[in-house]
Amino acid sequence: MEKIATASVNGHDARLMAALSRGSTMALTEVYRTYKDDLLTCAYHLLGDRGRAEDVLQDVFVTLAKKAGSVRINSHLRGYLVTSCLNRARDLMRRKPREPVPVESLDDRRSALAGPDAIAMANDEAARVSAALATLPREQREVVVSKIYGQLTFKEIAESLSLSINTAMSRHRYALDALRKRLVPEGATT
Repeated sequence: MEKIATASVNGHDARLMAALSRGSTMALTEVYRTYKDDLLTCAYHLLGDRGRAEDVLQDVFVTLAKKAGSVRINSHLRGYLVTSCLNRARDLMRRKPREPVPVESLDDRRSALAGPDAIAMANDEAARVSAALATLPREQREVVVSKIYGQLTFKEIAESLSLSINTAMSRHRYALDALRKRLVPEGATT
C-alpha cells in the first residue's frame, strides 16, 4: 500500500478516494478535471516536451485508477498527484535526458477577453520563464515546479523528494536567485 504525507486527509479528497476505490468513473473524472492542468504544467516544466508531459499525465491517472483501492493518502490528493507526476517525470528524464525544444504555451485558461497583443506578450513571458527554468539543475527545477505549479508546501516537497525541509528551501532559494539573474534585466529593482 502506498502512503503519502502525514497530515489528515480533507473530507472532499477522502470521499473522492473512497468513490475511486469503488470504481467510480465520475470521481476519476472530477479528479482529472480538477488537477490535470496543474499536473500537465508541472510535467511540462520538468520535461520541456508537451508530448512527454501528456504521457506523464496519462500514466499518473491510469495508475491512480488502477491502484485507487490501495493508495492511502494522509494529506491531500494534490500532494499525492504532484508527487506521482514528479516521480514519473524523473523516470522519463533518467531514460531520456531533456532536450531543448521550442517552448509552447500550456496556459489555455487565458481570458477570452484578452487581446492578441496581451496574449502574445503573455506567451513571450511564458517562453522566457520556461527557458529559464530549463537551465536550472534538475534538483532545483523539481523543487520550484513543485512549489509554484504543484502548489506544495516545503514539507510536502521535502517528503515527496526525500529531502530535509531545509534542503528543499535552499534549493528553492538558489533556483529563484538563478531565475532572477536570468529574467530580471541588470540594474532593475526586484
